Formats: sequence, C-alpha cells, structure tokens
Amino acid sequence: MQRRISPHTLCAMKWSFGALIVSSLAISAVALTANAPEIKNAVWRAGAEKLVIKGKAAPRNSIVAVSDAESGDVLGTAVVNRRNQWRLVLRDPAIVPCAVTAKTNQTTAVKRVKKAPSDCGSSAVPSVPRVAEIGASAALPELSITGREWIVRKGDTGDGSEAFPLGSIQAALDAAQAGDGISILPGNYNEALNTRRNGTAANPIVIQAKEGRGTVTITNNGRVLTVNHAHHQFSQLVLAGQYGQSDLIKVKTAANGWMLYNSEVKETSRDCIDMDSPSNVVISESTIHHCLNAADGRTDAHGIAGASVRGLLIQNTKVHSFSGDAFQIDSGRTSPGWNNVVIEGSEFWLAPLPKAANGFSAGVVPGENAIDTKVRAGYRPKMTIRNSSFWGYQNGLIANMAALNLKESVDVIVDAVTIYDTDIAFRLRYPARVQITNAIVHSTNRAVRYEDNIAQVSIWHSTFGKGIHTFFQEASSEATTFDVQNSIFLSTSFPAEVNTARNLVVGDGSFNGVDVRDYHLDTFSPAVDSATPLGIGTDRFGTKRPLGNGYDMGAVESR
Repeated sequence: MQRRISPHTLCAMKWSFGALIVSSLAISAVALTANAPEIKNAVWRAGAEKLVIKGKAAPRNSIVAVSDAESGDVLGTAVVNRRNQWRLVLRDPAIVPCAVTAKTNQTTAVKRVKKAPSDCGSSAVPSVPRVAEIGASAALPELSITGREWIVRKGDTGDGSEAFPLGSIQAALDAAQAGDGISILPGNYNEALNTRRNGTAANPIVIQAKEGRGTVTITNNGRVLTVNHAHHQFSQLVLAGQYGQSDLIKVKTAANGWMLYNSEVKETSRDCIDMDSPSNVVISESTIHHCLNAADGRTDAHGIAGASVRGLLIQNTKVHSFSGDAFQIDSGRTSPGWNNVVIEGSEFWLAPLPKAANGFSAGVVPGENAIDTKVRAGYRPKMTIRNSSFWGYQNGLIANMAALNLKESVDVIVDAVTIYDTDIAFRLRYPARVQITNAIVHSTNRAVRYEDNIAQVSIWHSTFGKGIHTFFQEASSEATTFDVQNSIFLSTSFPAEVNTARNLVVGDGSFNGVDVRDYHLDTFSPAVDSATPLGIGTDRFGTKRPLGNGYDMGAVESR
C-alpha cells in the first residue's frame, strides 16, 4: 500500500495526539445536538485494505466532512441518513491516518483509528526538502557563503582574490570546497561547466553573479552545466545553450540538494533542464524558455524533465516556449520511481512564437502540455500543484493538448490553479487519482476530459466560467463517477456528471466581470454563503474561508 503526502502534512507533524484523545473524550460526553457530529467507530481493516468510519449527527441530510486529524487533509464526506447515522468507507487509502476528525459547520469530533498500522499518519511519508512545505508559500534557505569567496572575472589570471580574480568559472569550481562561494563579475563566459566535489547541506557551494541577475551570461553550443555532485546552489545567472544538441543543464543522480535560484535558462534543441534521479532539488524564481526542436515537424524538448527525482520543488518559476512539455516526469518509467513533487506559485504557458526560432516559423505553437506524468509499473508517487496558472495549450501541432495531463498511477492534489485559453484544462486518465480544489477554468474547449474509467476524481470549490465549450468529455470511461461539490458552472444547465444538489449553475451576473476574467463573486450571487462546509480553509487567492455567514461556492470566497 502506498502512502500519500497531503497538502498540509509537513507543517502539521509536531502536535501531540494526547490533546486529541482528551478532546475526543470531552466531545463524546456531550449530548448529540443539531449539527454536532459523533464518531462511533473508526477502524482500519488491513485484510480488505479499507478504512471504515461511522457515527451520528443531526439533522438528517447534513454533510459530515471527515479529515486526517494530524494533517487536516479532508478524506471524504458523508451524508447523515434519516436515523441520524453516517458512514464513510475509504478503500485502499493512500495514507492510513492515526486519528480522524468529523466536522459539521464549526463543531468537530475526534477519534483514534483502531488497528491502524504502526506507520500510520502523515509522519510516515518519506521526507522532502523543508522548502517544499505546503501551506503558506515555501521559504527558501539563504544562499550564504560560510567558507572562502572566489572571485571570477573573465580573462584574469589571478588567485581568486578580490584583487586578483580567477579568469574562468570552471577554475573556481575546480578549487571550491564545501561552504565556499564563487562570485562572478559581469560578462559573457563561454564555458561548459562541471562540478568537481560535494558541498554539504549545511555548507553548500554557492555560484552566483556578484552584481545580480542579468549581469553574467554563461553560454556554450550545447551543454552549459553538468551537476554531478551534491549541494550546489546556482543563483542570478543566465545560461544560454545556443540551440545546441545537448540538454542545457544536466543534473545527475549524485547531485542531491541542487538549487537553481533567480536565474534564466534558454535556447537549446534539447531539454532546458534534465534531471536523472537526484533528491531534494529546488528550482525557484527562475525563467526557463525556448527549449525548441523542429526536427520531423516537432520533437520533444522539455522545459524541465526528470527521471526518479525525489523531493522536487518548482517554485515561483515561469516556463514557456518549448516543443515538448513545460514539465515532464519520468518518460522512461525508471526505478526506483519519482516522488514528492511540488509545483507552486508558477506559470507555465505556450503562445504563438512571435518570431521564427530554431526551425519553427513565427506564429507556431510548438509544444504539448504544461505537466505530463509517467510512472513505473507498481508504484504510486505523489504530486502537489498549487497556486499556479496555465494557459495557451491550444491550436498546436498535436491533438488533445492539455494544461494538466495527469495519467498513470499517480496521486495528484491540485489546489488554487487558474487555467484558460486551452484545449483541455484537465486530462485525467486511469489509474491516476486526482483531487481538485479552488480551480478557476474559463475560455477552454474542454474543461475536463476523463479517460479509461478513471475511478477517483474529486472537484471541490471550483469555478467553471465563460467560454467553455464542453465541461466534461468522456473517453472510454462509462464507469467513472465524480465527487463534485460546492462548484459553480456558468451555464443554463448542469453537466450530467455533476450532482445538482451540491453545486450551482449561474449567469454572468454572479461574478464581478467575466468579460475581464474576474471571477470574484458579486455581492448578490446565490453562491455567497451557500456552500456545504468541507474543511477547505482558503480560496484560490489564499483568502481565509469563510468570510461571511457561511462558505461560498466556487473558487473565490466573497469579501
């Protein structure tokens, strides 16, 4: 059984279960009143690989939201029946919680899970970089030099001191030890760089432009940088591949703890960044573009690609103008398999090329998808995509262009995203398991295309706006059912896949301005204060829920 990383796991692992038990006893002693839930039993049945949770609440037909007590991650919802009973069964859950909560409105009950495995709970999830905490935007470690600072100025022949700089970046890499820094003075450096030795987590080797981003360009026809050692941090650099026939940056398996920060990577006929199987990698505050290969009409050249990468954070980064995917993971389906990928605060887009580039004519849309997942057989990795935007995946060189192409045995949490000007927003294929919250989708041919009888898809608190031709498109997926709740559809009728009792169809007037793509709710929208509490604490833009007398439907909480 695989374990799932939840969106709040890493920032909630410290608190005590002793307090939970006290709370549980106190709650169970209170008489059942309107909307006060009770958990009668929560048990893990290992032989059947299912978690059974049941209890009582009032009134009938109210909704009980069940969550992992440690992480706060919502596990599912149940409806109270006419006997004031409710029951939730989770088959083959990605994580077995140590304790669960049941919530109706603002009242919560807590109970330990009987027969839970010894490695229950979020703390059993494999470690990922501390910078990949999910909640508030992740804070990056400081780029600090604890050892010697080597100064580089193009063409000099000194000893690396400030008075007598070294003449090449490679000479500084040859000399630098763990904790040292390499500060590069402005100029264009024609070099193909290779790391020489490891830094450490506490004392990385830092390579940076001394006078800020844009002052140093490192260029070569082909490979510009090969990272084959641990704990190197590259900052404020421009790396240009001159459309050569090699991956521009190659990150080898030994390059654990590699960081690219506030840099630009551009112009290659292969992948702009290609990773083997390192762990704890960070790409932050960077721009990656013009990874283009027009061979045979179009050949894959990805913005970022990786094999069995474990613990990858792509944060506040822009990726555009590529002939493959903005991010593709594990095309070779390698062992031991990737895991714990977080993409947050980023923008991945395609657009008609404004001018001819590396064999493509002006006006061509060269690429495929924003995110494309592939997984080795028998493995189920975890990915979180949050607070990001995707657009421009249409009118290209392939059919079925998608922003998020989520397929094979991957567990994906998608929270707080905006997708528009795209053929397909979400292309979901069995055996992927996908949870979508706080999504805004508009100006899209197909909002959701579901394939191959994908079994587990939930869409909560999302807004499907103007300009969507087809809300849901089925492809060999007659058995699929959706868990769609608290979502809004700008339409005159519900899609067949949607439960009409828990969602809304609305007109243009429910929003501040659909013509200017503003999907904040109008004060008098029927979506205001009309949602069922599901434990979703923030909206698409990080605003706390609820703000008024209740939760709002859709992706945006009304002020």
